[in-house]
Amino acid sequence: MHLGIILCLVISEVSSAVLDQRPSGKSSWTGKLLVVPMDGSHWTGVKAVAEEMGRRGHTVIVVIPEISMRLGPGKHYITKTFPVNYELDLLNEILTEHVRVVTSPGQSLLKSMTSTAAIFIKIFNMMVSTSESLFKNQELIGFLREQNFDAVLTDPALPMGAILAYNLSVPAVYMLRGMPCGIDAAATACPDPPSYIPRFHTQNSDRMTFSQRVLNFFVSILEPLICKFVYWPYEEVTFNFLQRDVSLTEILKTGAIWLMRYDFNLEFPKPLMPNMQLIGGINCEIGNPLTKADPVMLKEGWLWGLGSGLLLLWLGAWLRPAQGGRVLVMPVEGSHWLSMKVLAIELAQRGHNLLVLVPENNILIQSSELFRTETFPVNISKEELSTSLKGFQEGVFKRSPALMDIMIQVERLMKFTGMQVQGCESLLYNKPLMQKLKEENFDMVLTDPFLPCGPIIATALGLPAVYFLRLMPCGLDMLASQCPSPPSYVPRFQSGGTDKMTFVERVKNFVMSGVELALCRIMYASFDELASRYLDVDVTYQEIISRGAVWLLRYDFTFEYPRPLMPNMVFIGGINCQKSAKLSAEVEEFVKGSGEHGIVVFSLGSLVSSMPKEKAAIFFKAFSMIPQRVLWRYTGEIPDNVPENVKLMKWLPQNDLLGHSKAKAFITHGGTHGIYEGICHGVPMVMLPLFGDQGDNVHRMATRGVGVVLSIHDITAETLVDALNTVINDGSYKQRMEKLSAIHNDRPVQPLDLAVYWTEFVMRHKGADHLRPAAHELNWLQYHSLDVIGFLLFIVLIVTIATFKCCALCWSRCCRKSQKRKED
Repeated sequence: MHLGIILCLVISEVSSAVLDQRPSGKSSWTGKLLVVPMDGSHWTGVKAVAEEMGRRGHTVIVVIPEISMRLGPGKHYITKTFPVNYELDLLNEILTEHVRVVTSPGQSLLKSMTSTAAIFIKIFNMMVSTSESLFKNQELIGFLREQNFDAVLTDPALPMGAILAYNLSVPAVYMLRGMPCGIDAAATACPDPPSYIPRFHTQNSDRMTFSQRVLNFFVSILEPLICKFVYWPYEEVTFNFLQRDVSLTEILKTGAIWLMRYDFNLEFPKPLMPNMQLIGGINCEIGNPLTKADPVMLKEGWLWGLGSGLLLLWLGAWLRPAQGGRVLVMPVEGSHWLSMKVLAIELAQRGHNLLVLVPENNILIQSSELFRTETFPVNISKEELSTSLKGFQEGVFKRSPALMDIMIQVERLMKFTGMQVQGCESLLYNKPLMQKLKEENFDMVLTDPFLPCGPIIATALGLPAVYFLRLMPCGLDMLASQCPSPPSYVPRFQSGGTDKMTFVERVKNFVMSGVELALCRIMYASFDELASRYLDVDVTYQEIISRGAVWLLRYDFTFEYPRPLMPNMVFIGGINCQKSAKLSAEVEEFVKGSGEHGIVVFSLGSLVSSMPKEKAAIFFKAFSMIPQRVLWRYTGEIPDNVPENVKLMKWLPQNDLLGHSKAKAFITHGGTHGIYEGICHGVPMVMLPLFGDQGDNVHRMATRGVGVVLSIHDITAETLVDALNTVINDGSYKQRMEKLSAIHNDRPVQPLDLAVYWTEFVMRHKGADHLRPAAHELNWLQYHSLDVIGFLLFIVLIVTIATFKCCALCWSRCCRKSQKRKED
């Protein structure tokens, strides 16, 4: 019995320690942070961050005026004050007047608005005065300049901090709820359609009537003018301090990160930009310990600890682990499955019950002990599948006629999807299997919308869907998610452009964005027909996938160009990356034997492990000309004279080899699996795109200066050797890749954990409706406010005609009177 009591006490103490435990406050890297806060309630969240940064070992200096309402010293940061030319009486006067206006009953709307405007002007004048006082304090500015800060944390509602960061050439982190007249949206270049994003003080929601959309559109036109009026005093202050003519919007555009104090429990769903991070509820984490320990509370706390220990002991003895969710998985064949498999295995290991639907004849989808599989018959035999795969593998090495590459790519894609649609049709019309799926009572569907089976099944069963993908042909993923995709800086598929285009490139990109819309109709016609026929409703495939709860996108912005995103988009680029494991003894011996020259890893992906004999000879010859050892995934015809420095393998431990210290270069076809493993381990690349999105993938890496692109059709032994020597011996490639790797790996949550979290989120909450934007309920004309523009133009036309008629009438009457006087 005594042993049991002691055990309970130990458990209770451990439980209490776990519950009360906080991070130690020290991290592996510490820096210097300058904080320029705004007074009032804005200071609460900024102060919490300043305290936490200081507690974690960073040097934090907070610059505050000598006169303020709430600003003051803290335990974990240093304060630097500066004098201002107003007294505390001014603050008290403004606060008293504000309370009087708010609490006065029966005020007219005009009186309330004028009083509020008067208070706002006083506050803004005080903010301008505060900024001038700081900027004229040469001693303090000189001190701050000498500190060599790593970042500035500030609230841009008071632009003083943003202007100071700009002057010091230090990256700025903005922390805010929002800014007047939408200047934050302008500064971040974030799309802000007035058709469903309500403007400040309009009291609209994201679902507006026509009259509300007219008002919202009108206010959106006035906002830039209001901004100009509100912030014009800062233009002079900024010019005097910086000694150059620069607008406040230009300064705010240089902000590195925008920490937005909201999330989509509070805010209506709307587009975001990659450098916008939502921290709504940050103040909920702020807690202070009790100032005095009460003996009664301590006694009750001890009893509570004992009781909790007994409860934990009883629960541990009698309760089973919580039951996981039930997930239906509908994968896509090929490399698509290899990424999804990582998530499926992790979900299964965390206790979830997965059922994976597998076609009877497939290439890579295999059963597992961790999850159940259900096979279904398809109309293609193993022989036909093998023949099709062989034809595909041979086709990638054949040169396409000039200007026909895109059309051939589309033809191959449609041939592949047509075959897959047939398999999907076999599944959907398999009534016994579909009935079985209904009876399973799944919580959600995990699928790749590249093919229609998963989304159609999710719709038929009434289940929320989580999509797992890199992208969809012709940008259907962006259209379906209502994600803005401006052709002015978002390059289209196979356009060869970057996010920084010349005028000619933008013309080409704009034309291709129109071509994409036409291609979508052609490419997804069979999907539309199957969905409408099976669901017995007039619906397009785009409408079906638009109902997806969460989009897990297999990229991030170390790879992709920065672009707008939607609230239900989650970026999991690098989900397939893992820490490198120990190599087999045979492979390790071969790798170590490379000495100071290191190794080259060569793989063309999961589907292409061989090539024509003539093409392979080029690679064998090139490898014989370099000092590095080469590990090549190759299953083709082996020549008699394989170089001694080449090791051919049917299966390559690619991730483990790239993570080895001897890895010097990576020859890859440009699939996202290989590219992200190269990024994760910081290995520069020689890239040989073969099909699909690989051309775009390698183009992105080449523009970042971390690899060289070669054509598989034009490659020679000499060009391959030159490319390898370039990425290995030119240190800039390695430096840029290591920087890219450091940025990619520096994240609070690993991609796999993030994917698991959002998948479980959808299961827990039966979807993610709070992330679905109201744009889905608008047609094209309404979304772009063309109906509102037409209405306003009609009003202007009517007023113009009426004015002209009135003037004409007055003129005619005046002329008559003048003529009558002459006749008289």
